Amino acid sequence: MKFTVQTTGCTNPGLVRTNNEDRFGVVTTKNQEIVLFVADGMGGHSAGEVASGHMADMIQHAFSGKTSLEDTWGSASKDSPDYFSDEFLYHVVEKGNSKIFHHAMDDIEKRGMGTTLTLSVIQDNQLKIIQVGDSRAYLIRKKKIQLLTKDHSLVQHEVDLGLITPEEALWDPRKNIITKAVGIIAKVEPDIYHYTLEPKDRILLCSDGLYDLVSEEELLLLSQKKNLNECVERLIEKANAYGGKDNVTVVMAEINGSNGAKKQDRKLTGFKLFNKRKKED
Repeated sequence: MKFTVQTTGCTNPGLVRTNNEDRFGVVTTKNQEIVLFVADGMGGHSAGEVASGHMADMIQHAFSGKTSLEDTWGSASKDSPDYFSDEFLYHVVEKGNSKIFHHAMDDIEKRGMGTTLTLSVIQDNQLKIIQVGDSRAYLIRKKKIQLLTKDHSLVQHEVDLGLITPEEALWDPRKNIITKAVGIIAKVEPDIYHYTLEPKDRILLCSDGLYDLVSEEELLLLSQKKNLNECVERLIEKANAYGGKDNVTVVMAEINGSNGAKKQDRKLTGFKLFNKRKKED
């Protein structure tokens, strides 16, 4: 089934931090898949924004076809890649991980830098998500909200083991300790999820700066505003109203019935939406 997809997104530094280490993006592949992602960088000496920026650059090159397959993947094949395949998604994360890790090895001030990554690809009525870290993807469907990803975090691991309850995890002071990130070590093992979409579904991707402060009930309420741009604006405003202790990033997509080509918010064409990174010396 062919769907049209409307997208929008925004990032905000919050009220406490002076810099923004989050990156986000929306791109349409030449095969007309819609790609959305959020990357939340971490590390001192501005290393977090470097790590998330490297991941954003890799996604741009991989899905926009700006480089040859030989340059990007070491393959001389002239065939168009299968952007929706697990293999391709793993390659994107592996390449980003390698770039960040080796940069950190070459620059002592960047040691330990890394980034979360929640990346989704919409192909007709199918959704795939590749996940590392604790940024999240949610589905809003028929006035209900569903978490589509599982955090790679210490408290989530303890929930899985039955050591604490999900309710206890919400208030655990260790909830921001993550167990996986892109670029921290030489190899990373992401999770991949596959879902089937329905007309009127909305997809919400966000950094922990949103869901740490805004409850699922409020996420659901604010994600159902008629205008998608208003949804994103209200979600960020709500996080800041609750203290804005972290950078907050929100990306949304709305799935509509087929009525022509897939649509994309004009402000999100290509990769103009990326925060610009400071050039390194």
